[in-house]
Amino acid sequence: MNFLRMAMHGEGGFAFLDILMGVLLLGISFVGLTAYSGSQRRALYKASNTTEASTVAVTQMEKTKIPLTDSAAFVAKWNKLAVANSTVSSISGVKYKYTAVTTLSRVAGSTNMIKIQVGLTWTGGHSYKIGMVVVQP
Repeated sequence: MNFLRMAMHGEGGFAFLDILMGVLLLGISFVGLTAYSGSQRRALYKASNTTEASTVAVTQMEKTKIPLTDSAAFVAKWNKLAVANSTVSSISGVKYKYTAVTTLSRVAGSTNMIKIQVGLTWTGGHSYKIGMVVVQP
């Protein structure tokens, strides 16, 4: 019976303005969540591309490093590296085809270290670089 008494005195229910404000706040919340999810999707896509590029670059670097694990091969390569040596290759990944530039050079001031750098580029002007130093075994 309380509802009947409140309705008769105009005390019950929601006013039109209350409902309108609630809908407005709900709409603003949905717009914000939609924008946030879009930016998260773009960030996830970029992270996925960087992860694949990193995997391809590390694989290329390891392929270059393996022949240098033998002392004689390392010394032979060291003697040929008076000037930095770069090779360009094409590598297929899961999503993209990469252009890899692998550069070998002596580490300045040392007699037993070779620096390996791998730079990747792929469609859209994206690039990724990684490097390491190999010490004579």
